[in-house]
Amino acid sequence: MSASRQALLIRGITDRVRSAAVRAGFFQSEPAVSEDVSGGTFPGAVDSPAGVESGSGERTEDHPSADKVSPGREETVDDPRRGDEGEFGFLPLQAKYRLIRHIGEGSFGTVFQAFPVAAPHQSVAIKFFAYHSTRWAQLQAEVKRLADLDGVAGIVRLLEVEADADPPYFVMRYAEGGSLADRLKRGPLPADELSRLASLLATALAGVHARGIVHCDLKPGNILLDAAGGPLLADFGQAQLVGEDAPALGTLFYMPPDQADPARRLPDPRWDVYAFGAVLHALATGGPPHAADTVRAAMDRTRSLTGRLRAYREQLLAAPPPTGHHGKCGGLAGVIDRCLARDPAERFPDAAAVVAALPGG
Repeated sequence: MSASRQALLIRGITDRVRSAAVRAGFFQSEPAVSEDVSGGTFPGAVDSPAGVESGSGERTEDHPSADKVSPGREETVDDPRRGDEGEFGFLPLQAKYRLIRHIGEGSFGTVFQAFPVAAPHQSVAIKFFAYHSTRWAQLQAEVKRLADLDGVAGIVRLLEVEADADPPYFVMRYAEGGSLADRLKRGPLPADELSRLASLLATALAGVHARGIVHCDLKPGNILLDAAGGPLLADFGQAQLVGEDAPALGTLFYMPPDQADPARRLPDPRWDVYAFGAVLHALATGGPPHAADTVRAAMDRTRSLTGRLRAYREQLLAAPPPTGHHGKCGGLAGVIDRCLARDPAERFPDAAAVVAALPGG
């Protein structure tokens, strides 16, 4: 399926959710329409258990890269919870929340900022599960991971789950400061701000690892900022339990080469350690390590997802260690270097070890 056709499909799903909300009087006003439809994982790409997103925001399924395509899935994407008239029933939710604006859409659904009717001066984020039926198990898994992390500092707080709603949704704390990806649009961070965020982020990630969970897709877009500028880990749609036989692919240039290896099926905290180093590299320099045209060109020589991942691994393993962050990250250079080690055995074993190695840790 072409990238443009896939974009239309996910936009149609988002528009259906949005239009139903408008007709139900759920919005205070017509929401802004996001033009970014690149974050979705589309049906038919069955080679990968979870989408792979590149540093530019494109998932590998957006390219003609899937080894197999399920027949009969290209023209329509039917949501099994859609009503007879093709609209979602928002009225039960309307009594509790009012949508303020459309924030965006990701792998599994659409996110809106809203406020509780009973507390109109507070804001929450509501994620609607409005996607293909084969994804319901993964959607439920994301909620379970957030519930398992309840009480861990630095994690987006899960407030409410309505699994039987139409469409299902869950409510999270709203992060007033946007994401680190938004912050990066203004340029790299100064060393003192980078050091502060590194300590808070590593501590939050250590809490995740202490619960036996690997995030598997750490990147600036999945790290939100609260009103005080503190980081909040978000989007646990790819997260897996340590040792669980459930491979998950992350984001290109934030994902270590070993995570892109189909032979390594067991989620490893060192995947997150590498991604943590890549995030710090991006905050110091403006972009993730190894995001060079030569890597993209090598990947583009093949159409299959398996081939693209092989090219990605080979390019990262052959590349010299990144040094662009040196001199820009204060006393964090050595920590970032070890996090970004190509051999997982040379990385910190988990985020708790990173915390201990940070200056002042």
